Amino acid sequence: MNKITTADVKMAQMAVSNLSDESRTFDITANVAYNTLPNTFGMNQNGQISNGTVNEDGKTIATFSMTSDFSMSYFAMSYLIKDTAKQQSIHAAVQDFCTEAVCLAKAVSLSA
Repeated sequence: MNKITTADVKMAQMAVSNLSDESRTFDITANVAYNTLPNTFGMNQNGQISNGTVNEDGKTIATFSMTSDFSMSYFAMSYLIKDTAKQQSIHAAVQDFCTEAVCLAKAVSLSA
């Protein structure tokens, strides 16, 4: 193995969360794509977010993803969250989270 060296990571999925933010309202986790390759034809573009979850009191209350479109589903246990104010609060927290995750994917440089 001493004949092979590593350089930059060109493509990866990074697990990110807001768990170190003590002021958080919800626990949010997701995978964000890191990709420095040209011509990916829309697949795994840098900053795309998948498998996003929003948890409150240990229970998943929403899921989300962000590729070319943003998609979010709200739920608590087996019923849909219909409270508009709660949905807006969750949505705002996820938007802030996604903004930071995309900035991280664009600013970080990974190496092996």
